[in-house]
Amino acid sequence: MNDVDAGGYAASRYPVGELALLPGKQRNPRGTRSLTLSSLSTVHRGWVDGLPPLLVVDETEFDKAAVVLCAYRHSYAQRHADVGTPPDVSARADGA
Repeated sequence: MNDVDAGGYAASRYPVGELALLPGKQRNPRGTRSLTLSSLSTVHRGWVDGLPPLLVVDETEFDKAAVVLCAYRHSYAQRHADVGTPPDVSARADGA
């Protein structure tokens, strides 16, 4: 099997260990530069604002302005704490 058949061409052009999780669109032919926080925030805000109304249990609308990027991190950590994940394990998963 040659390199092309094994995905060698793609692997040589786009080294997996160097690829950004959320790659930027400009001046990034190899996909190694991440989006800027500003770009990510702008795209996220547009996505959230385009969602239908976010209704809570009592059918009132949740304020979309409260849906911010750092809320995902806190929600993730809280879900793990709720099921008894030890704090040191959560800290390692969070990159601390």
